[in-house]
Amino acid sequence: TNGAGTVNYRFVRSDGSETLERTISFDHPSSKSVEDTWSRSGSGWGKLKITSPNSLESSQASFNISCN
Repeated sequence: TNGAGTVNYRFVRSDGSETLERTISFDHPSSKSVEDTWSRSGSGWGKLKITSPNSLESSQASFNISCN
């Protein structure tokens, strides 16, 4: 962020699902990590969608899971 405040976000997934909206707070300009878990097999993608204070979406992060 470029200042103090609250950011609302969710994760969007290739199967069409989205997480519930989550909130993270900042006391000053900085960055923070967020994470999500999702059980599935095969391939797909996930991305981060910021809903406020500004609308913004990350690029898709693709994955492929294979077990031998």
